[in-house]
Formats: sequence, structure tokens, C-alpha cells
Amino acid sequence: MNNNQTSAVNNTANKTFTTKYMVELAAMIAIIIIMAFTPLGYIKLPGLTITFLTIPVAVGAIILGPVGGLICGLTFGLTSLYQAVTGGSVFTFALFNISPVFTIILTVVPRTLEGLLTGLIFKVLHNIRSVQKVSYYIASLAWRRKLQGNRTDFLSGDLFPGSGCCDSVYTFHRILAIYFKEYHFVPSHL
Repeated sequence: MNNNQTSAVNNTANKTFTTKYMVELAAMIAIIIIMAFTPLGYIKLPGLTITFLTIPVAVGAIILGPVGGLICGLTFGLTSLYQAVTGGSVFTFALFNISPVFTIILTVVPRTLEGLLTGLIFKVLHNIRSVQKVSYYIASLAWRRKLQGNRTDFLSGDLFPGSGCCDSVYTFHRILAIYFKEYHFVPSHL
């Protein structure tokens, strides 16, 4: 191969997913799916579901970048939608019976944005030399409230006011309030 052909191959490899990238992405998707359908991913309590699926989404976004984070977040959202359709989550199952379209938006959009925005936050911060060492920490904390559980601030108000739109619980509750506000089980303060 001459130099022109070698550089053309390298440019193509940079623009497409490499085999290593695809394997890492498949591994992250497999972890998310396994966690979603076993007790590893959710702790279900009466009126409260705590999820740990944000951890592999954040790790995937940091390791694989914004596109990988988007795909990991989409996988998380699709598993949430599956649970809403099949009754795995009583709350979202009830919402799905009221409005399937809005429930699809509610379960998929915030989780997809979680992966995308975590990857973007990390990418931007990691390129700034002064905060490069803490970029992993900052990007993973951008979604810290999710570890508090799906329903905690649904029941008790905002736990961390001012954390902005980079929060899937915040996004989840705002979408819930917009599309399901006329139903008595959605608090008026949302």
C-alpha cells in the first residue's frame, strides 16, 4: 500500500465504528439489558423504584463518547418502555394505559438524553486541560439525582434544585407534568 491508500484507510477508520468500539458498545448494551431484567438493575419497593441502570449508561457515555452514550441511553429507555408495556413497572404501566404515545416519550427521551448529554459533558470537559482530571467525576455526577430513585422527588419535591436540565429525573417529571397533568395522581407542584 502506498501512503495515499494508507491515509485513506485511516481516515475511513476514524469516521466509522471500529471493531473494538462495536465490541465495547455491545458489551455495555448487554450489561444494561442484563441489569434491566434481573434484580441487579432495580430495587423495587412499595411506591418507589430505585434504578442502577444509569451507572452503565454513564460509563458507556464516558468510554464510548456521546454517540455511544446515546445508544446506551436509548437501550435503557427501551427497556423501561418494555417494562411499561408488560407491567413490570406498575406506575408506567398505568401511564401506558392512559396514553401510549406520551408514555413512550416519557420512558425513552429522558434516558436517551442522559447518555448523550453525559457523553457531551465529558467530551467538553476532558478537552479542557485544567479540569481534565476531574472530568470523569463531573460528567458522572451530572445525573446524580437518578441514583436517588425514580420516585423520590416525585413524592417530595426537588431534592437538588438548580441542577438544571442535565438530569433525567427532572426531565422525567417535567414530561410527566406536561402530558399527564389532568390526572389526579400527578402532584400539582410538578
